[in-house]
Amino acid sequence: MADPRPEIWDCIVVGAGVVGSWTAYHLTKNGKKTLLIDQFALPHTRGSSHGQSRIIRTSYAEPRYVAMMPESFALWDQLEKECGKTLFRRTGMLNIEAPGLNKIGDVKAAMVKNGAPFEELTGEEIKKRYPMLDYPKDFKGLLDPSAGMLLNDRCLAVLRERIVKQGGVIRDAEPVKEIYPGSHVTVVTDNGKYVTKKIVITPGPWANDILKNLGVDLPLKTMPGRSFYWRDLTEGEYDLEKGCPLVTHTVEEKGGYRFYCLFPSMEYQNSVKIVTRGEPSEFYCHPNDRDIRPMSQMKSLLQTYVATYLPGIEPAPSIEEAAMYTMTPDGGYVIDQHPLYTNIIIGCGMSGHGFKTSPVTGKLLSEMAQEKPTSYDIEALKMKRFGQKSKL
Repeated sequence: MADPRPEIWDCIVVGAGVVGSWTAYHLTKNGKKTLLIDQFALPHTRGSSHGQSRIIRTSYAEPRYVAMMPESFALWDQLEKECGKTLFRRTGMLNIEAPGLNKIGDVKAAMVKNGAPFEELTGEEIKKRYPMLDYPKDFKGLLDPSAGMLLNDRCLAVLRERIVKQGGVIRDAEPVKEIYPGSHVTVVTDNGKYVTKKIVITPGPWANDILKNLGVDLPLKTMPGRSFYWRDLTEGEYDLEKGCPLVTHTVEEKGGYRFYCLFPSMEYQNSVKIVTRGEPSEFYCHPNDRDIRPMSQMKSLLQTYVATYLPGIEPAPSIEEAAMYTMTPDGGYVIDQHPLYTNIIIGCGMSGHGFKTSPVTGKLLSEMAQEKPTSYDIEALKMKRFGQKSKL
């Protein structure tokens, strides 16, 4: 007679983006019976983790994230060695701003506090070292030599390979319909029911859709992002191999700040990637509505930026790719347990900078799922900072 008792998992991870994948990686590496579920067929381009490049850097204004970076770099390097594939290209990152702003000062202070290397540059030094950039001489810069680009689609593929090799199971194209809390958690999908001792919820921009049914209402806002690719009309001056760095430029605008970022040519031949994001954003929408949001204003801002600072780049983009951001009010992550059920762990609201630190955030979430002390202090990342209480 068949045993009627359901299979019980040590942990189910909901959401196979980079944070969920690193969580499952750490759990399986520690011998835990782990199921990783994603609502879409993998790989997909609907969430926040896909694409060909993501920034990794130490130059943060927040000391807590600077402190995570040495281990993040080490874990990416370890994964690279395990798979025997290149996952990271070092470029350095030039943080730049006009006179009157002091965002670079905040970054410098955080890096000094954590003993991270950097180099300060004047506008004239920037122009001499990087002639492809046409910023005014009174601008100032801070160069982060540790920075570079993670090849994110390749990173995700390798993580999935490692999870399976370490004994994990991945189920894709399987949306979660219900999660029933208790001493064991029941997860209902279109394909059936799963029972688990612990669950880690890392659903990216769909966080509120899942969490509201668990009585958790977080002040998360989701917005579409666009990566625009522009043809390099020079003889490869913006190419990674010619020494063009990553560039982040902060400008002040009504209501906050806007960030522009240039990626050197690597993904598409003779094309650079340029993106922008503002604070606050006028582009908030549900992730299911991502592709119907007009992006003409964002494109116009970037065209003006290119014409002003980046000579030698075609005036209009040739390729456009979409993604999503999930923002918290303070731009910090959410890493916490459910207010009533400690076997429900939540990781979301990565606010546009979650990929680079995902080896560490995944480790933290896996530690919580194993009832281990966390390797870093997560008090400032807990939901209570938003006055969160369970509505169950």
